[in-house]
Amino acid sequence: NETRGFEQIVVANPTVTWETAKTLNLGFNASFLKGKFGLDFDWFRSKRSDILCQRNASIPYYAGMSLPAENIGKVTNSGIEIIANYRDHSGDFEWGVTGNFTYADNKVDYMDEAANTPEWQKTTGHPIDGQIMYKALGIYQSQEQVDSTPHIAGAEPGDLIYQDTNGDGEITWDDAIRINKTPTPKIIYGLTLNGAWKGLDLNVFFQGQGIAKQIVQPTMNMAKDFFNDRYIEGASAEYNASAKWPKAVIKQTYINEWNGKYSTWWLRNASFLRLKSVELGYTLPAVLTQKVGIERARIYVNGGNLFTIDNYGIGDPEAGVNSNGEQTNGIKTYPIQRTVTFGVNITF
Repeated sequence: NETRGFEQIVVANPTVTWETAKTLNLGFNASFLKGKFGLDFDWFRSKRSDILCQRNASIPYYAGMSLPAENIGKVTNSGIEIIANYRDHSGDFEWGVTGNFTYADNKVDYMDEAANTPEWQKTTGHPIDGQIMYKALGIYQSQEQVDSTPHIAGAEPGDLIYQDTNGDGEITWDDAIRINKTPTPKIIYGLTLNGAWKGLDLNVFFQGQGIAKQIVQPTMNMAKDFFNDRYIEGASAEYNASAKWPKAVIKQTYINEWNGKYSTWWLRNASFLRLKSVELGYTLPAVLTQKVGIERARIYVNGGNLFTIDNYGIGDPEAGVNSNGEQTNGIKTYPIQRTVTFGVNITF
């Protein structure tokens, strides 16, 4: 005989209400040089409260069920936005420059955290998506160095050295620290240049981001970057002392137990400047096109993602956060494509 039943795993919360936001915006719009130069400036600050969060962190597991979401979270967001543009002309030549800059920061004012959470791991007072990881101090160069420092069982020369943050002589998750730089950039900026002369037109667009860091670790199909400059057993002391990566191992479980842990060693600077697009076009003289019934004809060539300046090295530094705001490994995403397009726009 089959017996069916049910159990309650979440407690209901009949008092759930809306999130509250108190927002202050200050700004100005100005125009100078007879309208040639324009400037928009905005400062914003938003304090959100009554954010839905669960109080499970401070409730022991033996309570037997998950608590419902409550209106207990508090977050502050603040920053500035600047847009500046300049337009001018001389005879048949016209040109313009437009730049935008945004700086945004956030801080968790309150969320439920376990009472025994170390101060260096707490979320309160830090960015929402701050990262917790071990602090890597270097690569072990000798067995004597391993034996004389706190380490995880099985560590050998060529493995990463982790900081004993709480000073208890052991390496555990309590030694992990919070990193305030996140995959979400605090700075976003862009620059557009355009000009036109006797039918010719040119548009150049740069974009970039700053103050962002992402975890990028080797995977089963490693990028070439992770094979170069590794610690090699038997290599000279001079070579291994300057190794970029810890030693390579075969066992995936061993990687996860030691060198594959989330640590500052695998953090990469996700700042970049990219030439997003360049378009050069030419509009044929109307006296020619109108003879064949064409009001306007323009031919053009467009280049997209032509080059990127960054310290990321591999993958796309912009691909570190998915649509849900979650961090992704930048080398696991499809590489950004460089494109060149030719076309004709015809208006009858």
